[in-house]
Order: sequence, then structure tokens, then C-alpha cells
Amino acid sequence: MITFLDFHNTVFNSNAYDAAVRSGDGTPDPTQFVYPDAVQTLKSLENNGVVVTSAPADFVKAALAHIPRITFLATEGKSKAEYLSLWPGYYGQEAVFVDDSVSELTELSEKYPSLKCIEIRRDLAEGAGMFKVITSLSQLP
Repeated sequence: MITFLDFHNTVFNSNAYDAAVRSGDGTPDPTQFVYPDAVQTLKSLENNGVVVTSAPADFVKAALAHIPRITFLATEGKSKAEYLSLWPGYYGQEAVFVDDSVSELTELSEKYPSLKCIEIRRDLAEGAGMFKVITSLSQLP
């Protein structure tokens, strides 16, 4: 079964990276901002883990360079639901999608009823109440 993982604030600590950039101490190494549980999860999922992102492809490649056999999809300005409809690797089968964006999860769940959508809250706040909530990728089923 495929497990889709959002990049920003799910796999990659975007807030900490942005703060490091703003500090003016040079360009930080993006590999240092990948959540440790994301590294473990992606390694364990191997070819069944797919990172979905709107970030530039070169940046994502650099951030995830230390994780072998990683698949990532750059949405190129499309919503994740729209992009998945174009990607030949997903045809509506049972899968998991983890994202911190409730609006993305809502659109995905409406378009793909067999997709199990999970809201991740790295900030430990309560979820929106529409989806199962986790605070770490280690909590995935």
C-alpha cells in the first residue's frame, strides 16, 4: 500500500529552516531539517513511500539526498488531489495520505474515498476534527 507524505511540516521542518535562513548565517543544509521520524518512516516504507510537494524539485532532492530509494512528486502548482489524478502510479486504490493541511486532506478525501487521510500536527495542537490526528510519523498504522 502506498503512503503519501506531504513535504512541508510533515517530512521537512519548514518553520525551523525558514528561521535559519532568516538568521543570516549562510545557507543551511536542508538535510538537517528533515524530521528524524520522517527519515525512519521513509526508509521503512522503501518504494511504498511517496513524498508530495509544491517545493522546487532540486530543493527536495537536496533535503532528502540521505534517504535511499525515495520517490517524490512535485505538484507544479496543482493541488495534490489534482496532481494525483494525473499520476499513473495512483488510480484510486487504498492508500494513506499524511498532511498538515486540512484543506488538502478534505479535497483528497472527497476525490478519493478509499484514501485514508491523516492530519499531522507537529505543533501538538488539536486537529480540525475531520481526520485522524498524529503528531509523529512513528504513529502511522
